[in-house]
Amino acid sequence: MKKAFLLFIVAICLLGFIGCADNDPPSEIPEDAVIIDSAEIYRKYAVLPLCDVIEALGFELTHNGDRASFYCNNFEYVISITARTLTKAGDDENYLICPPGNTHFVCELSNGDLMVDDGTVHALFFTFLEYPIEIIIDKTSNRVAIVKK
Repeated sequence: MKKAFLLFIVAICLLGFIGCADNDPPSEIPEDAVIIDSAEIYRKYAVLPLCDVIEALGFELTHNGDRASFYCNNFEYVISITARTLTKAGDDENYLICPPGNTHFVCELSNGDLMVDDGTVHALFFTFLEYPIEIIIDKTSNRVAIVKK
């Protein structure tokens, strides 16, 4: 009886470990994707340097000390790195907010870069900038790719 009970416990533990394994299949990265080399990849999300993402997508980012600006869809946007904000020029509404359903909100400074989680970057471009993108986290090769939709 003890052996059957022990076998039952071992089986439950094994099934628990299998269920906790990361089963995300590798994602296909299209040829027109831009790779963000400085991304930090975690189990269920990635953290990206916002200015690197903007430049990688082809926007001209103008730096002026703590601030940077760029144009998207004929609107100027201003980033304040130390204040951790991205606003439309002349407005004070910060677009770097936690999108609904995002469980890993990150908006922090790291080595002079403004680091933002992939869900926030996606929501920023899709909702506020009206420039839809797809973010692909390839854990197999430890890289993040972004494609304009």
